[in-house]
Amino acid sequence: MAVTNARSSRKFFCEEMATSTGNEKSVNPVLRISQLDALELNKALEQLVWSQFTSCFHGFKPGVLAHIEPEVKAFLWLILWRFTIYSKNATVGQTILNIQYKNNLSQTEKYQPLSKHQKLWYLIVTVGGRWLEERCYDLFSNRQLQSFCKIKTCISFGSGLLKLCGLLNFLIFLQKGTFATLTERILGIRSVFCKPQSVRQCQLASLKERQGVHQLFYYIRLLDRNLMPQCCQVFPF
Repeated sequence: MAVTNARSSRKFFCEEMATSTGNEKSVNPVLRISQLDALELNKALEQLVWSQFTSCFHGFKPGVLAHIEPEVKAFLWLILWRFTIYSKNATVGQTILNIQYKNNLSQTEKYQPLSKHQKLWYLIVTVGGRWLEERCYDLFSNRQLQSFCKIKTCISFGSGLLKLCGLLNFLIFLQKGTFATLTERILGIRSVFCKPQSVRQCQLASLKERQGVHQLFYYIRLLDRNLMPQCCQVFPF
C-alpha cells in the first residue's frame, strides 16, 4: 500500500512538473530590443546576400540584372524562407538571438509551431508583397494613360495606408511588446524564446549575442572585400 501511494505521489509530482514546464515554455516573452535586433539582422543578411550575388556578375555588362532584378530577389528570398521559416519557424536573425515564432492562434497554452498555412501566407505577404511593390508600375504601364493614372493613384493610396497601419502597429508594439510587424499581427505569429530564460540570462545572452553578431558580420564583410574580387578575376566574362 505504501509503495502504491509512493508511486501515485511520484506520478502526480511528475505530471505537475511537466505541466509547469509546459507553462514555462508557453510564457517566454521576448524583449522588445531583441525583436528589433532580429529584424535588423534580417535586413543586414538580405543586403549581404544581394551584394554577394551581384558581385558574381561583376564581369558582365552593366545593367544585366536590371530587367529581372525583382524576380531574382524573389527567388533568393524564397530560398531563405525555405531554410528558415519553413523548416525552423524562425528567421536567421531570430535563430542567432535564440528566438522563434509561435502560433498565437492555437487554443493551447503550450508552444505550437507555425501551421503550413501561416508559413505560406508569410511567404506570400513578405516575398510576394515586395515583388509586387517593385513590379506594380511595370505591370500596369502598358495600359492607357488615363487608366494607368488611376491605378497609380490607387497603388499610392494603398501603399500609404499600409505604411500608416505599420506605424500604428509599431506604436502598439512599443506599448505591449508583441507583434513587432504588421505581418506578425495579421498572421497571428508571435516571437518567443526557444528556452525559458531568467532576466540575468537574457541580459548576458543578449550582450554575448550582440558581440558575436557584430564579429560575424565584420568577418563576413572582410572576406567579401578580399576574396570576391579575386574570385571574379578567376572567371572572366
